[in-house]
Amino acid sequence: MREKRGALRELWLDLRSILWPCSCVICGAANRELCLPCETGLRATIGRAGRVAAPLLAEVWAYGPYEGAMRRLIVKYKHGGAIRFAPLLGALFAGPLVAALERGSGSALIVTAPSRIERVRSRGYRHLDLIVSHSLRYITRQGHKRGQLGSFLPGALQAAPGRAGQLGLSAADRIRNAKKVRVPRHLHSRLQGSEVVLVDDIMTTGATLNAAMQALAAVGARVVAVAIMNNTQRKDEINSDGLLNNVELEGATAVGFEKGVKVRPPMWPPA
Repeated sequence: MREKRGALRELWLDLRSILWPCSCVICGAANRELCLPCETGLRATIGRAGRVAAPLLAEVWAYGPYEGAMRRLIVKYKHGGAIRFAPLLGALFAGPLVAALERGSGSALIVTAPSRIERVRSRGYRHLDLIVSHSLRYITRQGHKRGQLGSFLPGALQAAPGRAGQLGLSAADRIRNAKKVRVPRHLHSRLQGSEVVLVDDIMTTGATLNAAMQALAAVGARVVAVAIMNNTQRKDEINSDGLLNNVELEGATAVGFEKGVKVRPPMWPPA
């Protein structure tokens, strides 16, 4: 049955490519937005989770660096309207999300970093919420019961008026801008005394995550870990040896799923 569905899917993609010509977002191969070899290569990395050293008061777990195939995929998803990549990104995010959730007691709330309302309106979807939802579905299919590790609380953080995009800002401006975040009043009691796993897609300086942690702490929540898709680094924060000053790979882990499924330690995809 799975083979039949796969053949039908390929046939549909062949027909669609005739009407809407396209190329693979990763390798440039014709007739597929994500060709089968590239997709297969990415799926082989599902489950990777690496702990990242960062200036935060909680452990940070990442799938890998913001480069190569992952960078192209995320840019197309976030800024190119490729919402169809959400299920794959959700599966790839399962490794760091499970690693972060296991730092809690089993009842952690999953909270996503806020997006500016202008960006949400222009995309037509909340990109982080969608990734988390697909990631939880993937984790459930691997044997975890729904809510066994934690539960998702959408909209727990909001961008305050006056917040701008972080791209292009200096480190100091990033910190000031990132502080414009708040917890909606109607969720204060829900978060008070709760464990939280904070989620973001890309971490550069950690300013956004630090501000989010402070906003959550102000209403009595405790962030037990952070899960991110990718970590990156500003060029002005790389030292003379070419090494990252404050964000670097610290270690590796293999995250265990039930039913005998064992996911792999970090082996970052090539550029």
